[in-house]
Amino acid sequence: MAAEESSGIIGNAIAFLAIAGGSILTAFAVIKSLINSSSLSLAKRVVDFVAANTTAVSSRGNWSNADVDPIDQIDEQLQNLMTATGGFITPTVVLGLSAWRTLRNHPKTKARCNGVQVGGISLGQLSGMFFIPATPVVGMLSYNTAKPGNTVSKSQVLGDICYIQASVPSPTVYDPSPFKCFTTGVGGVEAVRTYRDEPFSDVHNVAWNEVFKSTSTSSIIRLTIT
Repeated sequence: MAAEESSGIIGNAIAFLAIAGGSILTAFAVIKSLINSSSLSLAKRVVDFVAANTTAVSSRGNWSNADVDPIDQIDEQLQNLMTATGGFITPTVVLGLSAWRTLRNHPKTKARCNGVQVGGISLGQLSGMFFIPATPVVGMLSYNTAKPGNTVSKSQVLGDICYIQASVPSPTVYDPSPFKCFTTGVGGVEAVRTYRDEPFSDVHNVAWNEVFKSTSTSSIIRLTIT
């Protein structure tokens, strides 16, 4: 997911010994490498946690039906979200890559374009189609579903999912973001300790922590796209 999509679920869960060019990296470089390499793992854990703690709206998301208007379905959920949360925060519409492709190519979506439209709509045009201001975001990360050593098999992290949510890019303990990750350090890293493991190794021990919590169930709505 993009940073806007995570809405406060920030943390890391991988600690490792980093070696480059035959020499062990400094503690700072270890932390930087840890955060960069674990970002995809974090995104997958975030998506799995959110999916496990939300329920898709029934009888919605059937965008493969040419008679169903996806924009109208999103507008309906935007209205429900604003009613539930008070309407003080500009909502975000998070689309998996497959969901975005289905929405973009839907005949009802194309019919909303004025004049001659060459190609599909852009995210900017999609934003203008919603009946209230809302920010569309597309999640494009993929991951390898196979275990190490097996043939690579890639899949989308978000896929056929659409989330309509009220959240802020820089969350605090008080804002109504639907999910948050609580940590004791920036990026989930609490401390880095280095010690010598004789006779050949310097070990960089990275203490990390993260706890995902559902903090506002009324601030998110899920559509599973079929």
